[in-house]
Parts: sequence; structure tokens; C-alpha cells
Amino acid sequence: MEDKLYDEFYDPSQDFLREPRAFCYELATQFINRAKDTAPDNWYEDINTIKGVLLLLYTWNFAAKETKKLNFQNVHELIRNNKNDLKLLEKYSISTADDAVWDMIKGVFDQFRSLLGQTGASKALSLLNPELFVMWDTAIRKRLKRELIPGIMNGENGEHYVIFLKGIKRILEEYRIAEKLPQYSVVAKKIDEYHYVTIVMNKKVRRRKEKDDGKPKATKIYMPDNLRGRSIYNNVIPTVCNLKNMLVKLKELHGNVSLLKQWEKRSYDSYRIDKVKIKIHNSRKEDWKEIIRNHILQEHPSDFGASCIDIYLVAYVSEIFGAGKRRFIQYVRENGVSQNYNSAQAIWQVGKGDGVFLEILHDDGTIKDVEFIKKWIDG
Repeated sequence: MEDKLYDEFYDPSQDFLREPRAFCYELATQFINRAKDTAPDNWYEDINTIKGVLLLLYTWNFAAKETKKLNFQNVHELIRNNKNDLKLLEKYSISTADDAVWDMIKGVFDQFRSLLGQTGASKALSLLNPELFVMWDTAIRKRLKRELIPGIMNGENGEHYVIFLKGIKRILEEYRIAEKLPQYSVVAKKIDEYHYVTIVMNKKVRRRKEKDDGKPKATKIYMPDNLRGRSIYNNVIPTVCNLKNMLVKLKELHGNVSLLKQWEKRSYDSYRIDKVKIKIHNSRKEDWKEIIRNHILQEHPSDFGASCIDIYLVAYVSEIFGAGKRRFIQYVRENGVSQNYNSAQAIWQVGKGDGVFLEILHDDGTIKDVEFIKKWIDG
């Protein structure tokens, strides 16, 4: 019988987070990003890169006998010896890999396998280049080699791994996997998560259904990745100042904008409060929410800055990717918004905080006022 593993492919992100070690890959990635920030020209040999690899393998490949022999010195030597090839491979993804790189990948994998084992090698390489290398383990190889990618055996050498990557590339094309994922997803990482959820966790392939817990279910709505042409990926990193505090300060200063602190002024400008300043000044605090809500809907989204648009970004991520701060930060860092953890946290803090104040969002970032979001989208 034909293996239908990918027939119902879906974004596995939410199910994958049920794995207790899911956050360890994020932490290891933070070490890699820190290395790139502190030593951009030589990040492969930076101490943070070595820490990232060791953290990942000691959590995700801890049972392997090879892992127990790892230390800073031998991991550093391994990466240093393959640094030049790894740099050349940086411009390739699993979708763009071609005949020019397969031999190089084979050689690099064999070098990593000799120290880390075949499973550990794929995990370390994925951490170093998540766009190109796809992770595997014994259970995944056992399932895929039957029908979907024959010839990978148990991954004993680089030739088997290249057959695996070629098979994954073919599967991505045949099943149009990228189209079923959020924009800017790291496809090579997501197909690994799908393998883990459906094969290792042995979860039935189906779209995740909401648990009937007696609570009202949020109405699903179509949310584009732009607001009438205003990108939600650019100019969305705010100064950490919430809308409510800024309005209170503005009132205390009798509308004298020049006396606002720099971060308060950024919030003021982001919401274009200059257009409703008189209304704010002449109204009660209880009326401010409605004034700002109407103001947002009356103006074009392109007129607003980061703080305001962050409300929509938080709603967008909660709707298509999952609720909560951790999921939001994961999305921001994986989808080209910002690799900086503090920036991702600032977007969440301001977008969620202002959204809650305006009664547009719940405290977990999910949409509270669906009709407001619909009007914001439609104009």
C-alpha cells in the first residue's frame, strides 16, 4: 500500500511544542545567533556556536554513544575543518540544492558523522544551516526508506544522506509543502518537525482540532500578511512604551508633546496622536479606548508606526501559528521579522499590551474583537 504520509501535510508547529525538549532547539539557535552577532566573520569557530551544538546534541541526541564523547575541543575542531565548505553551502536551501553541491554535502556529512554519528550529524548541520540540512533519526529513516525515499538504508554514510535530501526536495515539490506553511517558514525545519510529530510521537496525521473545554471558540478569519499594503514584517520593532502610559503622561503635561520622554514620543508618533490630541485632552480616560480604536480604523494602516501595527502582528501570529509569547517570539525569529530576541520580545510586549488595553486582544495575544480586526483589514 502506498505510504500517504504527506497527503495531509499541515503546519506541525503547535503539535511539535508538546515535545518537552522543543525549546532546546530554540536555545541552541540563540547561541548561534549570538555567535553571528559577536563574530560575524568567524562565527563558526565562536565559543557560542560550540555551545549551541553541544546543547542540542546533549538534549536531542543524548542516548547516542557518540554524544557522550563530545567536548568543546573535538566539536570545535570538527567545525573548523569543515568551515570553508559550510560557508559555501550557506547560499543553498533544500529547495535550491543542485548537482553542484551534493558531493560537498556528502563530504561534510561524512566528516560530521565520524564524530557525531548519523543522527547527531544531521542535527548539528541543521543547527548550522537550517535552510539546507534536514534532521533524521532511526525511526524516521525506517519509515521513509520503505517507499517514500528508498536507498537511505540506516544513514551509514554521506551518500545515504544525499539520497535522503534529494528525496525530501522531491517531496517538497510534489506535495507543494511550502504552500501549506506560513510565509517565511524554514521549510527544512518544518518538514523535520512534521516527521517527528507523525512518526516519532506517532500522532495521527490530522489538522489539530480545538479541545471542547466549554469555552467559546474564537472565530477563524482570513488574515493577510499585510494591512492594505502596509507590511507587517518591516518597521515593526517599537520602543518599549505602552499606549496607556503615554496617554496618561500626555494628559498630565496638558498636551505639551515636547515634554514627553523619547520613548513616549515614539509611541505618540506611531499612533499619530497629533490627529486626535484635542479629543484626548478634552475627554475622560474612560473614553480614550474608543477614540483610539476609531482613529485606527479611520486612518490608513500605512500612516501608523510600529507600536500600532504590532497589535495586528500579534493577532496575525496567534491566528495562523499559535497563541502565547513563546510561539510569537519563535515566529518572529523564524520568519524574517527579527533574529534579535529582545526585539521580538519588545514587539510582543507592546503589541499585546496595547491590544489588551484597546480590548482588541486577549492576554495571550488571541483576538478578542473579531469585528474590529475585520474592519481593520477591509478598510
